[in-house]
Amino acid sequence: MGFSEYNGILDAGRQIIAKEGVRGMFTGLGISLIRDVPFSGVFYPIYNMSKSFFKYFLVENNPNSNSKAYNLALVTTCASTFANIISCTITHPIDLIRTRVLFRFYSKNEDEHYKSLYDAMVKIYRTNGFLGFFRGLMPRIMRKGFGTIVAWGIYEYMVDKKDAMIAS
Repeated sequence: MGFSEYNGILDAGRQIIAKEGVRGMFTGLGISLIRDVPFSGVFYPIYNMSKSFFKYFLVENNPNSNSKAYNLALVTTCASTFANIISCTITHPIDLIRTRVLFRFYSKNEDEHYKSLYDAMVKIYRTNGFLGFFRGLMPRIMRKGFGTIVAWGIYEYMVDKKDAMIAS
């Protein structure tokens, strides 16, 4: 099993449905939601609070403040980076367990197969201790960080443009 057995996304869909039924198309959905919902739930309040903090210290108390667009980009970048670091750190153990549980489909090594989330947690702790739950945290922070900076930067820019249109 693995990615190389498919000749494209349509072929993958056909093979998965043929082998596992429609349910196979949703493999990993539950555990992905267990990771993504808490990430979003942690990210947004931290982003919102840190946006106010960075706006106060980087823009309002800075006599050499640059253009409005520059200030918006600076505040959004700092706030989303900070919120991303905190959110990723809090939710990374869940992401690691999710990745390891789903990895069983691509690994022939039985030691890397987990029967359940609990089994994965126990094996990770036994093998690597508490810090084992944070392996790969930096690449995840960097990968998600760039996405959050771009997404929230575009969002804040669009909100600013909308507010400017309404005000005029």
